Amino acid sequence: MEIDDRQEEFLFLRQAPDIIAKEWDLFGEIISESIPNASHRVMANILKSILLEELVVWAFMVKDVGTKYLVSTSLFIDPITGTRDLLIYSFSGLGEVKQTDIMIGLRKLMKYAKNNKCTGIVAFVHDVDVKRFLARVGFSTETHFMRFTDENDN
Repeated sequence: MEIDDRQEEFLFLRQAPDIIAKEWDLFGEIISESIPNASHRVMANILKSILLEELVVWAFMVKDVGTKYLVSTSLFIDPITGTRDLLIYSFSGLGEVKQTDIMIGLRKLMKYAKNNKCTGIVAFVHDVDVKRFLARVGFSTETHFMRFTDENDN
């Protein structure tokens, strides 16, 4: 099967917080591209969360290509049910996003999630095309998160 054969070509590396801090101009720019309306305050909070190891940054690298994806994750614990999930906080594709790459990456993330006693992987998605893509790779799209804001409070 193609997915299994390619796993040796695919590296999944947790990035050290101190390395991210030293290269924040690059990492911050890539992460901010996947976050709607990422203000300076939001990005400062993201860096702080990375340094406190509340947010983990992963580089997905493909042999002979280099880094193709940058993903940040955090443990998400529902305060009511106590359910633990791994939240994909941000995802950036550096070039063409391939379904086979995503499946390999999700399997690797699921191993990390299970090691942290998580039941699954969750993500907030605002882009319809991304939602369709995630549905194709196995994400349930039955639950919707909706937000109402008062535009006058800005």
